Amino acid sequence: MLRGVRVAGVECPAEVVAPLTPGAAQAVVAVAEVRSLVLCPFDYLVSPAQKREMPLVLTVGHANFAREVANLARPDEPIGTAPCPAVGFIPRLIFAQTADATFQIRVPTGTCGVPLA
Repeated sequence: MLRGVRVAGVECPAEVVAPLTPGAAQAVVAVAEVRSLVLCPFDYLVSPAQKREMPLVLTVGHANFAREVANLARPDEPIGTAPCPAVGFIPRLIFAQTADATFQIRVPTGTCGVPLA
């Protein structure tokens, strides 16, 4: 199951969007229902004068589709007690589309709370 929130449609913003928290990601989507994944580009890393990239769309049958859906369906790893390295990450906005709905997907996190995908 993928976790996320139902949204009206795909919208890739030009600014950083905070990732969904576990409590906010209440909707679940069965892996078998996902028809496409939309991965928003990191456009907020470029100046407004530069050309915006198009989102990457993976559909059923794409070479990486099944692997990416499986990665997003993984459970969160338990938060560990060992020290975590100082890492920064830029969240990527990902949407899953089914036959009748669109969901913003919450990316599973690892032992340090950093997204796994």
